Amino acid sequence: MSAASRFLERVGNLPIWNRIADRGNAILVKELRQSMRGRYFAVIFWLTLAIATMIGMMTFVFQDGGRADTTGTAFFLAMFGCLTFASNLFVPFAAFSSFGAEWEENTLELLLLSNLEPRQIILGKLLSAAVQTLLYTLAFGPFLVLAFLLRGLDLGVAFGLLLFVLLSSITLSAVAVMLSTLARHKVARALLMALMAVALVAFSFATVAFGSEQLFFSRSVFSDRFVLLVFLTIAAVVVSYCVAFGCTRLAHPEENRSTTLRVLTTCCLLALLGWAAFGFQESGGDDEVLYAFGSVAFLLLAVTSALFCSEPERLGRRVRLWVPDNRLLALLSGAFFPGGGRGTLYMVMNSALLIGGFAVVLGYAAPGFPYDQVIGFLLALTAYMFVYVNLPALLFSPFSKKLTRRIACRIAVPLFAFLVFFVPTVTAFALDLRRPFNHAGNPAWAMNEFAHGRADGALIVGLAIAFLVVLVFNLPRIGRGLGELVAEHGRRQTPGRTAAPESLAVPALALEHPEESGDARPQP
Repeated sequence: MSAASRFLERVGNLPIWNRIADRGNAILVKELRQSMRGRYFAVIFWLTLAIATMIGMMTFVFQDGGRADTTGTAFFLAMFGCLTFASNLFVPFAAFSSFGAEWEENTLELLLLSNLEPRQIILGKLLSAAVQTLLYTLAFGPFLVLAFLLRGLDLGVAFGLLLFVLLSSITLSAVAVMLSTLARHKVARALLMALMAVALVAFSFATVAFGSEQLFFSRSVFSDRFVLLVFLTIAAVVVSYCVAFGCTRLAHPEENRSTTLRVLTTCCLLALLGWAAFGFQESGGDDEVLYAFGSVAFLLLAVTSALFCSEPERLGRRVRLWVPDNRLLALLSGAFFPGGGRGTLYMVMNSALLIGGFAVVLGYAAPGFPYDQVIGFLLALTAYMFVYVNLPALLFSPFSKKLTRRIACRIAVPLFAFLVFFVPTVTAFALDLRRPFNHAGNPAWAMNEFAHGRADGALIVGLAIAFLVVLVFNLPRIGRGLGELVAEHGRRQTPGRTAAPESLAVPALALEHPEESGDARPQP
């Protein structure tokens, strides 16, 4: 044994590495061992390097006699394409297959019955995919150094593209892991796998085309710090939502599976407000920035609220333990507890937060700016989103205990929005009216009217009435949701009574999710 081998062995046997391994993510260690010993990673890894070598040699052959100042750029683009397909196609696909194998081999139940939390399982799978991406990037290091030694390569663009591939691979892996938590049955897994494979191939080709355009034809977008920070923010938000949603899929139905998503959504809305203020100031007071960020913020709030407003109305047994002992604090935090009525309250509070935040942004960044059009635009958008989400949620609220009914309610939200647009449009076509798309059921037309200050009184009054009617009919749900929190606080104050006796305690995790069959009662 050489001196270097003995030195590495001694370093590897240091006690610090054993402590790190004991406190590290057990799923990460398990996944890395399986990946390194399995055939999929070994075959794909060496096959990718072999194909990259052949493509690189072909690049030199076809560049012979051409322009010498583009040799490095062409070679880098070829290696960038190989790295893109390895990181954005093979790694997310492996992450999806890894979680699918847990379902197929019935080993996920054993993980759930252990001391591992759903968060540890999801993060372990995601970190394993990140390590594989890093291995691919390091393996392509010699090729990239060779591209640097050749002529014509812009290092700023090259590093920006490598960062883009690394972050997009982690983001796609997070999406793949989240989707794999939905596919418990073989048919669903096969369908999702096929759809995901098509999407990953299309995204990889689009990434290569984007890299080619950045290298050869235009000024790099990565030189703009605003664009780079926006991309980093989008990646962080997508990964956070995928991890949070995956954790809710693995948690027991009686656990609190909503508060984390609600807090995350509020944080994202605050981040969007910050980006709106920054973009509005950087653009010199361009109101299009406010319209864009406001639309994205309310769309995010509407999509997440469609999940929150269709939840079962009553608190789960373990969720009751989360209720604060202080009555005022329990009421103030009521919007962040699970429940359909509390979801409606959550949407109202965050809508008010967004409108007030945009008003503050306008008042601080541009004191003399005529912000009545922007605020009117946001108020109209609030009315549309609130009606689209909470009218179906109100109709389905008596049946929200069953999972199939909740899914039907969530499907009804976009269906209802489509019908509100489609029926008046078809009627206007049938009556041969002029401008059949210009009606209150078309939010795009209405938003354009508000943005340009052309909204008439009938449109404003109609939206206000629709919003108030839906809100009034949802007030009993909101009241029952807050009343349940107050009642839970009262039970705690009663001598000799607790919020959740030990006899009613449910196991932390169960082998089967009872809500999948429509029964939300804990399994014995």
